[in-house]
Amino acid sequence: MNTKIVLGIKGMTCGSCAYLIEDILKEQKGVLNAEVDFVKQTCEVEMNEEANPEHLIKAVHDVPGEEFQAQILNPEV
Repeated sequence: MNTKIVLGIKGMTCGSCAYLIEDILKEQKGVLNAEVDFVKQTCEVEMNEEANPEHLIKAVHDVPGEEFQAQILNPEV
């Protein structure tokens, strides 16, 4: 069963940051799609049961050379 979560992301300073985060999240196990909204500083992630939201947050925090912060804004549906 697929679910969607919304992550709040701090530290993005340009559109390239948004694309970088999208790419990182799309590479994570169980992630079907990730769409970052740079203006709102959020990312909507569509995932299946293989994805672990805590791993997604860690992946955002661990981007080399950046200091992004992420948190879940909505509970899993």
